[in-house]
Amino acid sequence: MSSNYQRILCPISWSNNSMNALKKTANYTRNHNIQLDILYVIDSTILAFGNFQPEMSSQQKRQLKEIYEKKMANLVQEILAEGSSMYQVHSHIRFGDPRKIICENFLEEYRDDLIVLGQPQFNQLHRALTGSVYAYVTKYATCDILTVR
Repeated sequence: MSSNYQRILCPISWSNNSMNALKKTANYTRNHNIQLDILYVIDSTILAFGNFQPEMSSQQKRQLKEIYEKKMANLVQEILAEGSSMYQVHSHIRFGDPRKIICENFLEEYRDDLIVLGQPQFNQLHRALTGSVYAYVTKYATCDILTVR
């Protein structure tokens, strides 16, 4: 990795590969005093099928957000326990299509220099129905991308 990066985005899916990518990214950002953005997108596209896309109620969104905020807080505490600064690690939770959130909304808002992705683990059926976040991000992101196995 180049030492010119100031802010690194590590989107997670809670899979083993994304957690491994986060661990390596946290170590790197800690050692080089770089900002780390951890992003989890609650994927609303999984509910969509064809032209039918049910909308989650505000109560369902609130419950999901609370669940993932707790998980994310625990994850950040683990990273802080390993020596990262609380000013260095930022966690974010969004709702929507992870592909669009990562490549468009989040990068525009936070201006990350690098995205670190864990190699995808989805089966072919899931990828065919929802499309690969990994493939989309590697094609459309406006910053450097690093893949971790």
